[in-house]
Amino acid sequence: MMDEEFSDLAALLRYPKRPADEAFVNDIEWLIELDIAFERRRSATYRRWAVDLGSASAIGCVAFVLAGDPSAAQGAAPMLLAPLLAATAVPILWLLARSSTSAC
Repeated sequence: MMDEEFSDLAALLRYPKRPADEAFVNDIEWLIELDIAFERRRSATYRRWAVDLGSASAIGCVAFVLAGDPSAAQGAAPMLLAPLLAATAVPILWLLARSSTSAC
């Protein structure tokens, strides 16, 4: 019984090697390159998001500090608060709008 199994195994291992399917190999290489390109785009998008979010957060922090300390700019605080809040909202709305168009 064991000899038969070994002879079957030896016959399978002696089977001549098939040539590689070049079309399949080319398709797989193309898919790998495509995946690498998508990963680069994803990382660039994450970096862009981080920079934009950091900028919006910095503007928001400045607005928060100005609104929280009335002695820093007594008469100018209400005048500066609205533009700073608008300057904070605009990048955030821009990020949201850009992300919704890129998701489609």
